[in-house]
Amino acid sequence: MTATRPNYQGIGAPLRRREDHRFLTGNGRFVADIEFPGALHCAIVRSPHAHARIRKVDISTARAAPGVAAVFTGADMAADGMAPMRPMWAVRSRDGSPMAEPPRFALARDTVRHVGEPVVAVIAETLAQALDAAERVAVDYAPLPAVTDARAASLSDSSWTSDARVSSREPSLPDMKRGSQCQTQRPSSRCRRFRRNPSVS
Repeated sequence: MTATRPNYQGIGAPLRRREDHRFLTGNGRFVADIEFPGALHCAIVRSPHAHARIRKVDISTARAAPGVAAVFTGADMAADGMAPMRPMWAVRSRDGSPMAEPPRFALARDTVRHVGEPVVAVIAETLAQALDAAERVAVDYAPLPAVTDARAASLSDSSWTSDARVSSREPSLPDMKRGSQCQTQRPSSRCRRFRRNPSVS
């Protein structure tokens, strides 16, 4: 008889942690603990709105704060020719068409599209100075309607698709196909209830 060995690999498998002891005893080392001579610190000013136009960004007071080396906005990145960020995985529909992809910038330009989106980056000699200067940044927002429902966001006339310049002929969610469509559509004798529950990633 062959003994069954436990599987500690793969999705859903238990993970045996070996690093907790040093963390619980105060001997852990984190990125914030690493110091280099002359290193600067960054604080990010983020959007408090889910959707809004950026009317004006005033960084003059923040730039004059003690220890501040630089303050960057989306306009600065645009002037330097910084392109939008690309997704780590570009999903295509089963007919080969690309997914609807609004431009995403490291620092927002003209419009913010989610709470917490970076708007201004403040660079200073210490983290405390960067955080203090970030509080002096003044951003004037014009709030816009926000869509929080996945089905509503997929409609061509939603504020998300129109603001992101997504074509009404272009699906907001990719139509993907994996495995056997015949087998997945075949009813299961062991299942009495079925519920339509589309997932969005």
